[in-house]
Formats: sequence, C-alpha cells, structure tokens
Amino acid sequence: MAIQIKKSHKFLAIIFLVVYFTYLVISSMPARYVAGLVQAAAPNVYLNNVSGTVWSGVSHQAQVDVNQQAISLGRVSWKVKLLPLLALKGCVDVDIAEVNQRFSGEVCRSLAGSLTMSDFSFDMPVAVVNSMLPAPAQGQLSGEVMSMAVSFSNNQPRFSDTQVKFSWNGARVYVDNIWYSFGTFAADITDIDDGAVNAKIFDISGPYQIDLLTQWQAGGSLSVNGTILPKSTANKQVVDTLTAVFEQNEQGAYNIKWPL
Repeated sequence: MAIQIKKSHKFLAIIFLVVYFTYLVISSMPARYVAGLVQAAAPNVYLNNVSGTVWSGVSHQAQVDVNQQAISLGRVSWKVKLLPLLALKGCVDVDIAEVNQRFSGEVCRSLAGSLTMSDFSFDMPVAVVNSMLPAPAQGQLSGEVMSMAVSFSNNQPRFSDTQVKFSWNGARVYVDNIWYSFGTFAADITDIDDGAVNAKIFDISGPYQIDLLTQWQAGGSLSVNGTILPKSTANKQVVDTLTAVFEQNEQGAYNIKWPL
C-alpha cells in the first residue's frame, strides 16, 4: 500500500514538473509564434500586429479572407488556462472584438488530437454574413444581428456532442426584387449518432408562427417536418406559395413536409 502511494506521489510530481516546464516555455515565447501556427493551420486567417506571449497575447489587427474579400476580426486576444494542463490538455480562452461583432469562448485540444469548443458565442451583423456569401447571393440577406452559441467535440473523423443555438433578429430575404420579412427566429441544432444533424427552428417574433424540425444527413439529404402559421401581417405572396404547395390543418397552419 505504501509503495502504491509513493508511486502515485511520484507520478503527480512528474505531471507537475511537466506542467511547470510547459508554463515556463510558452510564457516566455513571443506571441508571433501563435500567429505562425494559426497561419499554418488556417491560411486565410491572419493575426497581425501581435504582442504578448504564447501564454497570453493579443493581435491588434486580425483578419480572415473569405471569397477573396478581407474581413476584419479586429482585436483578438488569447490566454492559456493552467488547470487543464494537469490533465495534459491545452485549453485557451479566446476573445475577438470588432465594431458590432464579438466572438468569445474556450478551445481545448488533447494529446490524442481531439478538439473541443465550449461556450463559444458570437454576435455578427448581417452585413458581414452577406460579404461571406457567394457572389450571386451577396446582398440578399438583411436584418440586425445574427447570434450563435456553439459547443462541440471533434474526435476524428467526426464531430460529436454538438450544440448550437442560433438566432436572427429582423430577418429579411431578397428574392425576385422583393424583400420578404420573417421577423426574429431561432434554431437549436444538435447532432445524433449516425452523423446527421437535427435543427429545431422556431419563431420569437414576426409574421409567421414557425415550428419546424429539420434533419440533414451526412450524405447531403435534407428533410423538414413541422408547421408554419401565417399571422395577419404575413406577406400575401408567401401565403399563396404555402397554399399552393402544402396542406392546411384545422388550426390554419400549413403542414410542412420536405421532400414532398
């Protein structure tokens, strides 16, 4: 028994020394090494004008290139967390701040290579989302802010434990020279065992009462089931389209089913 306790103490001491040595190394390395690692992992992401260390640093001018357009991320800061190192897992608190947009959360990576993102949230103007869309679709979305909270684990070759909460305030879509308003709606997105993704879509406020369950299979197929109940402020053309394609139930809502 005494030998086992002695071995346990020795193991803990080794872990402590490894963690302490790791801290000494990365707390003295300049932040430019982080910029290099990010560039190697994601060639379209640039951390410029960096200061601090690998342990705790700041990029005062970060950007990401999407569709050959540079999108400013503003100020990006990071700080390595000490306690997870005791479990031989690297965790970093990340905060990205730009005018009218904010990203923050915790990113962890284990020795086995699995990646975990926890409590990662962001708010982004719809104008920024528009700039990320392919050229034919740019400018066809409008509204106030898109918000999202994300948690997931990436154990190669698949994602697991995915939880995403999405909302779009004042949603509007431009189709055939007409802006269609959908109000504010949200979605709770989760994964399931066979690699498919479920999304429950519902309204918060607006001209439609929405209650939909969608499922996207890994192979690309999409299914939608649920109801949409137009209110008195609903667009007539949208209501006419719903009437032409879907059946109404006794409550006046349209039974949505896709594929038909």
